[in-house]
Amino acid sequence: MTPQPALKVNDLIQRLSMLAAKARHGSIDELSIRRVEGEALALLKSDALGGNVTLGIASAIRGDEVKSREYHLKAIRLSDDEITRRNYANSLGHLGRWDDAFEQFDIVIERYPDDVALFKYLLEWSIRTGYPQRAIVYGRKVLKLDPLARNDENLTNFMKIAEVLAKSGLCDADISAIDALAYQVVKEFGAEVFDLETWEDNWETPDASVVRFYRVRGGNVTDMNWALAELKAAANTDALRSGRYYVGFSVAPDQ
Repeated sequence: MTPQPALKVNDLIQRLSMLAAKARHGSIDELSIRRVEGEALALLKSDALGGNVTLGIASAIRGDEVKSREYHLKAIRLSDDEITRRNYANSLGHLGRWDDAFEQFDIVIERYPDDVALFKYLLEWSIRTGYPQRAIVYGRKVLKLDPLARNDENLTNFMKIAEVLAKSGLCDADISAIDALAYQVVKEFGAEVFDLETWEDNWETPDASVVRFYRVRGGNVTDMNWALAELKAAANTDALRSGRYYVGFSVAPDQ
């Protein structure tokens, strides 16, 4: 039996989500991406919306911003809804176009201002992309709409991380830019990020600073930290010089 178009699209997007996670952490599986693209192209005749969304996501993972934008805008012209905009925003985020991504999310928020699931999604998305101030706003919105969400352990943990990151005193753009340097090193070394550790450190200075370690597999941590130090020195931004937000690498535990 041939899969229904909607089910086929969901399957393709789920596969791309896994490939996108690997790509963010340094491993781009070109062959698998091409396979998904081939299936999406074949799907265009029966499901133009799903096909264009899928191709837009795949193009973003490969780093082709022009093609990704082209496919996503075609999809939006076919159906300008929450899911289509969210998929476009995710692709923009993958391409490092954070302002454009949040612009798409803001459009969705205007249309669905009471969608608790949407704000939970944005809370987690903002944490992972280095935007703690936005994350705090989204988390508070969740609690306002659904007071019982205080019992949600996952929500509580993300809010704690956002509040710790915010204590650095740096704006979201500065934090995100520093995180981007770390991800650049991850990709260069072909490593994989296992998880992130984030904590407040006020041991050596009266002003609180925030430390975030990327626990990685598949890369030499010593060499990665040296490479990151070189990138930081080259960037030499006020945020980096302030010492308020430090990122580094450590070895992930064995599975």
